[in-house]
Amino acid sequence: MFAVALTDQYWFEFLRENEFCEVINFWTPTPWRIKGLTQGNNFYFFRKNPVRKIAGGGKFAGYSEMTIQQAWEKYKVGNGCKNLNDLKGKIKEYLGNPLTTDLMNHKIGCIELVNCKFLNTPRFFAPSKFDVEFPSNLQKLKYFHIEDKFEEYLNTHGKPQ
Repeated sequence: MFAVALTDQYWFEFLRENEFCEVINFWTPTPWRIKGLTQGNNFYFFRKNPVRKIAGGGKFAGYSEMTIQQAWEKYKVGNGCKNLNDLKGKIKEYLGNPLTTDLMNHKIGCIELVNCKFLNTPRFFAPSKFDVEFPSNLQKLKYFHIEDKFEEYLNTHGKPQ
């Protein structure tokens, strides 16, 4: 079992360029209530249009919901942002008009990942490279209940975090 999720370009590039995060928060602007993964399952980063390729991944460590402030206090730059205001700005960008009047009390989803690896751009790959069918209209994430053919490639070519 593994999952592939749409990944923000800024988040990805920030973490790939800054090798200082042991634990990464793959935050979601609203809670996703992740229930299909167990600790140690692989979680892959799927870059959005126009790239539409897998660019890295990590091991699922857990899921929780917390305020933006709590997420910043727990993960700091592991949120894929340089500071708290940057994180608030990215979340507000996805929410458009915030769902709550007080953005700092707005709950976000926190997908905690460890042992993350990031591929250099020429090594990004389409799931079809490994004969994995992938939906063209992915909105959030997709669970796969098949053999994980991506892990070896990522372990061989990924840049550890």
